[in-house]
Amino acid sequence: MISVGCMVASYLDCVTLMTTIPGTLFAMLQDRKRRVWPIVIATIPFMVFEFLHIVNPESHFFNIAIAYFILLYVIFTIYIVFAVKQYGRWLRDNYADLENKEVWLRHCLSWKAIR
Repeated sequence: MISVGCMVASYLDCVTLMTTIPGTLFAMLQDRKRRVWPIVIATIPFMVFEFLHIVNPESHFFNIAIAYFILLYVIFTIYIVFAVKQYGRWLRDNYADLENKEVWLRHCLSWKAIR
């Protein structure tokens, strides 16, 4: 049986992971300001399902929370791929010195493909 403290720690890890990684990646894309608050709001249902699972430790709430977390991750991955492509177009349109910048863009895309 998993203790409540362990469950809370793992849920907080998931929530902070889902808000920290997009914030970092959005800060790296310098073409425009991207808001992080939609990601924070999107994690609220996940936190509600976490709380319900802690209060009533049936697998039903846990399965819904995991499915929602996977859905958030897939949506974020699709969004960040499009944002990185848009950033690449912005770099090509606004800068003549692209050798170093396109290397960074390729590393970012390959990192996302590996994950």
